[in-house]
Amino acid sequence: EYSTFAEAQAAAIDVASHTYSVPVQGTLYMQGGRRFISIVLPMEFLFNLTHRPVPRKKGDPNPDPSETRNRPLNPDHVKDISLYVRKNDTYLIPPVIMSVHAPLDIFTLMPSEHGVRPCMIVLPKYEALYVTDGQHRIEGLRSAIAEKPELHQDAVGITIIEEMDLQRIHQDFYDAAQTKKLEPSLLVEYDGRSFGNALTRFIIENVPLFAQRTERIGNTIGKN
Repeated sequence: EYSTFAEAQAAAIDVASHTYSVPVQGTLYMQGGRRFISIVLPMEFLFNLTHRPVPRKKGDPNPDPSETRNRPLNPDHVKDISLYVRKNDTYLIPPVIMSVHAPLDIFTLMPSEHGVRPCMIVLPKYEALYVTDGQHRIEGLRSAIAEKPELHQDAVGITIIEEMDLQRIHQDFYDAAQTKKLEPSLLVEYDGRSFGNALTRFIIENVPLFAQRTERIGNTIGKN
């Protein structure tokens, strides 16, 4: 821990230069007694720093899920994400959650009242991070960038959990997957890319007959 960020940065750069590693700036915070670090990585750095499991070949047996950090890769899901990124000039890839195989070298400031501190971490140049949640996003981006090279200018948010225990990593993946799906009516309201959804909204907003007869939130139609 250091008094100034400049001191923390200098220490991290010094360690990185002696270990052929990469110093990365981030934000350190705590959740449930564990250290979390938020960073942002350009695409190429993301691909290099992410551990990539050996692809399964046709006929290979299914891996034992109790021994792997993540579920098997779904090629169709990867293709869907790649197509989405390639087709849309504006796109959104949520932050990826990652873990590590050893405690991190973290250079940070003295503790603050609110518990959030800028920091520097030192990572090996290749395959230093293991995906907890987001492997399909990464592989989809890896596929998309081959056909859309301007993606090299973009970056992705990363949340690193300093967690090495496989059972807790599995629990983190499960916890991250507990999201509530949007109701069908809200999908229509919020999706601006679908012509059908846009037409539906136009009709609702401009045809008096539908003004008071449309349920715009929820998945069922009210009695009235």
